[in-house]
Amino acid sequence: MTPHLLFTACDAGSANFFVPILRQLLLPFTVFAQDKAAIIFQKAEIQFELVSPSSWLTLLSQGESLLEKGVYSYIISG
Repeated sequence: MTPHLLFTACDAGSANFFVPILRQLLLPFTVFAQDKAAIIFQKAEIQFELVSPSSWLTLLSQGESLLEKGVYSYIISG
């Protein structure tokens, strides 16, 4: 079975780090991004799913709901 990667980015630094990796990645992947990270992926023409910002109080429930959207082999977060 081919692994499917999940990338999450909530800031510009992580998005800028991930862009060159995602451009060369041959494995299937999904990207969840918010705020400035989403803008960077959009400019880089990398498909992503926009995620609304969360607080520390809602972070766990939001993360669980994102994980329910697919089956991922590995999660890379930034």
